[in-house]
Amino acid sequence: MGGWLVRGLVAAVVIQAIGIGILSVKVHQDGVPPAYHTYSQVPTSPTPPGAIHVIPDAGMKVSEWNALVHAMRLEVVGGPNDVGAYTVVPVAGASARADVLQRLRSAQGIRMAEPVADIH
Repeated sequence: MGGWLVRGLVAAVVIQAIGIGILSVKVHQDGVPPAYHTYSQVPTSPTPPGAIHVIPDAGMKVSEWNALVHAMRLEVVGGPNDVGAYTVVPVAGASARADVLQRLRSAQGIRMAEPVADIH
């Protein structure tokens, strides 16, 4: 009985190892780049004009963040990154970037709001 159990366990381990090997090969054969990027990478698409980096307070609730973004007529186009920064742009018809920056900086729950340099 002990021999049968050991052989069964060995067979299970071998089957699992083969399965993991097949999955590993499949993952590396697809050649599809990952659907993410880091802020240290050169962006493949340019940052929209008028973009702003915003860091909300860590204690800010998602509903509060969404309400703020909606009230200021902003669109989130990137983030969050490792430090929690989002990239936002004013939607068409919203206030000028300088006005949005001033309101973001004075808004409760916002730790930082800085314009993204427009590179031409």
